Amino acid sequence: MAKWCTLQKQQSRAEAEPLWTTLTEYFSLNQSDSFAHSLLYVDLPHLYTWDKARKVWSRRKRGNKVAHEEDIFEAPSIGRLYIVSPRQGECYYLSLLLHEVWCYIL
Repeated sequence: MAKWCTLQKQQSRAEAEPLWTTLTEYFSLNQSDSFAHSLLYVDLPHLYTWDKARKVWSRRKRGNKVAHEEDIFEAPSIGRLYIVSPRQGECYYLSLLLHEVWCYIL
């Protein structure tokens, strides 16, 4: 087993405070915002902004209005998703899901 992947390190990470990342907050956003259900993770930066200080996604306040939606704006943005090799197994398959599957959390 690699040094960076020991049982002690896994246990300490499991017991530590959860990390609030753009991905985990995408799932939280889907629980609280019905419009977010229609978005793929890769499309989120066009309609929401990431607040680094509060670690939450917020709807854009400026930009082009989205048709048939009130108070929702869209702006071109450059988001970053890392390239994942198929050799990385689960990380690769998660990347595929984030590009192709909507998040449905009830």
